[in-house]
Amino acid sequence: MQHHSRMKAVEQSVGDTTDETSDCEKSVQPPDGGRGWVVTISSFFICMVVDGVNGIFGIFYPELLSAFGGSKGKTQISSSAMFGTLLVLAPVSGVLMEKYGHRKVAICGGLISSTGLFLSTFSPNLDVMILLYGFVGGFGMALLYPTSLVVVGMYFEKRRALATGIAVSGSGIGTLVFAPLSEILLETYGWRGTIWLMSAVVLNTVVCGSFYRPIGRQESMTAKSETTKKNCILNVFDLSLLTYPVFILHAFSGFLYSIAYNIPLSYLPAQAKFVEISSQESALLISIIGISGTISRILIGYISDKRCVNTLVLNSTMLMIGGLATCFVPYYTTFSALSLYSATYGAVAATFVSVMTINLVKLMGLQNLPRTLGLYFLCMGIGSFIGSPVAGALSETSRNYNNAFYFGGVAMGLAGLVSLPLTHLANRKQNRTADINGFTNRSFTLEQITSISLKSLKHVSYTST
Repeated sequence: MQHHSRMKAVEQSVGDTTDETSDCEKSVQPPDGGRGWVVTISSFFICMVVDGVNGIFGIFYPELLSAFGGSKGKTQISSSAMFGTLLVLAPVSGVLMEKYGHRKVAICGGLISSTGLFLSTFSPNLDVMILLYGFVGGFGMALLYPTSLVVVGMYFEKRRALATGIAVSGSGIGTLVFAPLSEILLETYGWRGTIWLMSAVVLNTVVCGSFYRPIGRQESMTAKSETTKKNCILNVFDLSLLTYPVFILHAFSGFLYSIAYNIPLSYLPAQAKFVEISSQESALLISIIGISGTISRILIGYISDKRCVNTLVLNSTMLMIGGLATCFVPYYTTFSALSLYSATYGAVAATFVSVMTINLVKLMGLQNLPRTLGLYFLCMGIGSFIGSPVAGALSETSRNYNNAFYFGGVAMGLAGLVSLPLTHLANRKQNRTADINGFTNRSFTLEQITSISLKSLKHVSYTST
């Protein structure tokens, strides 16, 4: 969302390392092609739409300020609520997938999100706008995004990494395409007409979700016992993890990063217009973030598999660079300077997303990944709810957006700074292999495994011994 944070943060598609993939997974061989490529393209489109819609709120922001007359902070809640809801409810979608199947969950997600966006244009006030656009739209995307990434891994085995990579690349393309497109539509149809059209685009995800048909019994989660389902529900957010200092520190870093994440996306177009850069070039800055993020995902994914690369150090360094660069945004007064910043920020966001699950495995152990992800996403979601509204409130104290970028830069820099000790903690074998509450890798389900390249998992195993 982008992330992005959206981003691999909810990619729960690989199930190579578990014995309890259940009889339904063992009964059918993934086709590694054929209809699987149709599913991959469908997932690509959904990723493109979800991240594209999440990344363009900054372009609507001035229009919504004028339309509803709310404060800067409150107006930004619409955007932060959408992204925050997506993150917080992403683990819950795994539970729904087990009970109802991927196809139904994806179709419902598309319908809910499209309806929320469409109805938001009829909002009589900002409160209703926040409810419909942010929470309802975000809930639908929380059903769409992880479901689409999970299902790709079920159609592939030998080509799983390639297929997943293609699907995930839709996120960067969405940011690249939707920003200039929305700017053109905004000038022609206004903000309401533009959101109507975006709602129609989101509605097409229902068609994409309809392609997620079962492969024999492989996608039939009804074969799982009721006990397994109940355990899955109970383990979505495991608060016992808060007794582990290493997890607290890592989760706090993710919380700080999420506070800062949406601020450039939300305020960069407005800041560009403030320094008298055209609307078209202002929207192009968001596209540059998308281009940089797409390229950086590939590069980071490649180098993170190298044994000589410490992904914890890489993540901390990039976050501190991103924080410093964000603090200086008020001093970037040309399109060239802001473009360079956008490329830097895109690389920082891509790095965080690319190494997030790898670092969780290094710190807490592969067998504990499902439980750590749920609570980690929750911390990130809370940060997302807080960041943009607080930045908007700080901007109210001045006639510019300087305070917003200072706040975002400090939060992002601190996220990198507080995660520095994790490099030392990662060298302790007990922090990576601890058995939390007797949890073992036999309790994995396919939906609970986050997508990590096989080479990365081998690297984690190697460094853990």
